Amino acid sequence: MKISKETLEQLETIYSITLFDNNVNEVEPNKATEIYIGWEKANGVLINPVLKTIKAKKSEITFEWVVSKLNADAIYKSFAEHFNKIVSKFGLYGYPTTYGIGVFVAVGFRNSINETKSQITNVLNQMGVKYENEYSEAGWVFRYKISKAKDNINKIEEILKDANNPGF
Repeated sequence: MKISKETLEQLETIYSITLFDNNVNEVEPNKATEIYIGWEKANGVLINPVLKTIKAKKSEITFEWVVSKLNADAIYKSFAEHFNKIVSKFGLYGYPTTYGIGVFVAVGFRNSINETKSQITNVLNQMGVKYENEYSEAGWVFRYKISKAKDNINKIEEILKDANNPGF
């Protein structure tokens, strides 16, 4: 992992962090392949669980890059809350995940499940959000893998801003 001592120090003032290799051994930065953010800190006291593992990239890892990864998850959570306000009229509920939004559909007839998928697809398409869709391995969950591309995240941020406007 390419990460400076200064970046590690910056991160450690705000978060509890641990560096791991591919075998989940705690290691020195030069042998690490991922960084685990355990808790947010305030004045050295652990205050909010983050519980996020971030895979190392090939280039230098900066404080800003780590924070952007953490903020993307916060955007997914906010987006999932907004998404739920819209799809609740169909009796649906989505939950935030690391890939975007999951919708549990294990119980139901195939035609009602297909209708559910169609309703969700229409909502996301109307919003202009880029995503991919797949079933979980067991077929119990629709996975809406929201694109993490910068323009898509910006689009989601705009949707969330507009959601606070009365005309939305």
